Amino acid sequence: IVNISQSKLNDIIYKNFIPSSSMKSFIIDNEGTPIAYGNDDLINDDIKNEQYIKEILNSKNDEGNFTGIVNNQKYIISYKKSNKWGCTFISMASYNELLVEVYKILNIIGFLTAIFVIISIMTSIYSTSTIYSPINKLVQKATNLSNISPKKYSHELEYVFLSIEDMKKE
Repeated sequence: IVNISQSKLNDIIYKNFIPSSSMKSFIIDNEGTPIAYGNDDLINDDIKNEQYIKEILNSKNDEGNFTGIVNNQKYIISYKKSNKWGCTFISMASYNELLVEVYKILNIIGFLTAIFVIISIMTSIYSTSTIYSPINKLVQKATNLSNISPKKYSHELEYVFLSIEDMKKE
């Protein structure tokens, strides 16, 4: 048996290894009593009657995860039992806080997608105008030099070709 102060154990674990404030992690013994908890007030509290603790203690699996309700809030609860040390490591993440993070990521992805679409549209417009500009100049010159009207033809290149043919005849 190693005699370590619970507050020092909490400091070692929670200040160095569990930085996220959206997650609650703690260690319980085989009876469901907290050994190490991020909040010193909860040490030695009787949480073994909590539904999620009962589910973990009664589970035949050495590790697993599930969703559960704790204090009227939905959590994703993961656990890992250590037979060697006689304790269970439990981590709980608030479902709503995880969803908030997912929505933030979705908003960023949506924003980036919108930027890429706008850039693509602008590039398309610029490319089209760059390609069409010389053809438009040919149509204007052909209109000035030829007797053929451009409104009869389905596209500009056909009009330019026929205008050149018409100018050759003259």
